Amino acid sequence: VIENAVDNLDSRSDKHTVMDMCNQVFCPPLKFEFQPHMGDEVCQVSAQQPVQTELLMRYHQLQSRLATLKIENEEVRKTLDATMQTLQDMLTVEDFDVSDAFQHSRSTESVKSAASETYMSKINIAKRRANQQETEMFYFTKFKEYVKFKEYVNGS
Repeated sequence: VIENAVDNLDSRSDKHTVMDMCNQVFCPPLKFEFQPHMGDEVCQVSAQQPVQTELLMRYHQLQSRLATLKIENEEVRKTLDATMQTLQDMLTVEDFDVSDAFQHSRSTESVKSAASETYMSKINIAKRRANQQETEMFYFTKFKEYVKFKEYVNGS
């Protein structure tokens, strides 16, 4: 019965069913669109003095915050570019250079040194792979940050 149930699983269909059932959770909010009242064409917001002062103060705070976020996002983009270049450089390094294994001399000393070099190269390969994974995780974190900002700016 369990095998039959596993064979009948359809992850795509199940995913669509869950997303359709809970569409309020899985969809972004609708974009706010201004709807003029009685044909108003609003180009400037005006208010009474105490409210106007508060609105101006809030407007300047939002402008300042947006400028700061744009600078931060530009730094994240530069970091992304540098990290991508580092990843590309890491991927071009050959992991397995076996040219030393095919030397003409087969003395016991050369075999021992080749074995120790092979062991050391395995350690180096493991370190390189760990560094690559760490760099990839850093890249994905920064990419997520970059995309989140783009969604924030485009959504508001």
